[in-house]
Amino acid sequence: MSENTRGTSTIEAAVGTFWKSGKEALQRGDIDAALREFERAVLAFPEMGLAHAALGSALLAVKRFRESVPVLSKAVTLIPDDASLHRQLGIALYETGDYEGSSASFRRALQINPYDTNDLFNLAETCSMRGQFAEALSYIEQIIVLTSENSGALRAYALLNQKLNKPDHAGSALMRLETVSKSGAVQAPQTQPVLGMINVEITTYCNLSCSGCLRTVKTSEGTWQKRHMSYETFKWIIETLPPTGWLGVYGIGEPTLHPDLAEMVRFARSARKFNSVAITTNAMARMPEYYSQLFDAGLSALTISVDTLDPALIDQLRPGTDVERLKERIRALIEAFSGKVDICSVISRMNIGSVPDLLKELNSIGKLTVNMQPFDDLGNPKGCLSLEERAWFTHRLHEIAKPYGNLKVNAAPHFIPSGSICNKPWQSPYITVDGHVTPCCRIVDPGLKSLGNISSSSFSEIWNAPETEKWRRDFIVRSPSVCDGCPMHVSRKDPSGSVK
Repeated sequence: MSENTRGTSTIEAAVGTFWKSGKEALQRGDIDAALREFERAVLAFPEMGLAHAALGSALLAVKRFRESVPVLSKAVTLIPDDASLHRQLGIALYETGDYEGSSASFRRALQINPYDTNDLFNLAETCSMRGQFAEALSYIEQIIVLTSENSGALRAYALLNQKLNKPDHAGSALMRLETVSKSGAVQAPQTQPVLGMINVEITTYCNLSCSGCLRTVKTSEGTWQKRHMSYETFKWIIETLPPTGWLGVYGIGEPTLHPDLAEMVRFARSARKFNSVAITTNAMARMPEYYSQLFDAGLSALTISVDTLDPALIDQLRPGTDVERLKERIRALIEAFSGKVDICSVISRMNIGSVPDLLKELNSIGKLTVNMQPFDDLGNPKGCLSLEERAWFTHRLHEIAKPYGNLKVNAAPHFIPSGSICNKPWQSPYITVDGHVTPCCRIVDPGLKSLGNISSSSFSEIWNAPETEKWRRDFIVRSPSVCDGCPMHVSRKDPSGSVK
């Protein structure tokens, strides 16, 4: 790693200069200056996705569509799991008349976030331009399911049914549209939107003391409280949640320590609100046989946290882990639940150099998907990777993983922080063990930001409250201080450079 990270401070300073200058230029409306700065960033760092994303977005904003296409194409190659980049590429391709390419980009965006009505609209539009009215109608129907009083969707539904010679369907849609118009309903999604994902923290107990974990930090300070969420509280939460793509029945603690975990999974599944119900575990608290009851109850997926399998490193990263026992349990679990078990590895300055050794060990265990995400500063900033180290790692990961044929290795889409506005405050809430609702899974401490508590209000009342909507409107303008240091998105600053 030492040879590859030589000159880190110089490169980081250059990246920061380009990025800050470009963003400041955008904020004061000087598009030409912003383009110059972002172009300089792309020339200096041609394999940095963030630079291409910023330049492509700026070109798109000034309607230089043909120029934006190759830049955004490069951006999605470097940051393949950012739905907003695929959407921007789809718009650029649409505006240049490449409807087939545009459709492919919008479909990819929907694979990442299946409940985004903007991408469903975009895909319906491109299908219409290609004369594929039946397919376009199917996407509009999905929007109506998600947002029943969406006048734009109802209008499109009526027009498409007219093109398909279905006058009865068109007429009923127009009648419904008239009712919506008279009621003054807005064209945006109604007040209980479908969520992309949600974590419900069911326990704050854990059998490990992992480096950088909020629980480890607060335990050392003497401020951590160990408690389980009651089964009755969990049921109340599930009953008040809207339909959601993915439910994580875990938070900071180790979920398998909760005595009612299997029943919680069973109840969540019986609600028929979630496409997937999942947990993440350290696999040290329970024998492999225990997990059968979870899958029998309806568990969709099991993620095992594995940052290293090196006995010399394990006590620095995940104290309390028995490496040999962990390897045995991973092997037993993938044999028993093939295709339902994957690995999550947090990459920090402490283990980035040992990633090849970790992949070699995992490859010897069996076929696995390994998802890698950057270490987050929740109390141990020395472990965080620099921007240049993240760029180096994502650029080299394919070559590092190539020898290990049993593994599918992915870097998280936020391994290089995105310059786009984060959608988590609209799509991905977090509920703490005490019932506090926070804007996203990174804000796990309600002392930093709580939108409300389910002990006194339903989830829908909290998530759609005027105070929550105001917080989101302010969030669009600039990043709040609670987002400082987030590894997923670049914090948006005002021209003075101070984070609000």
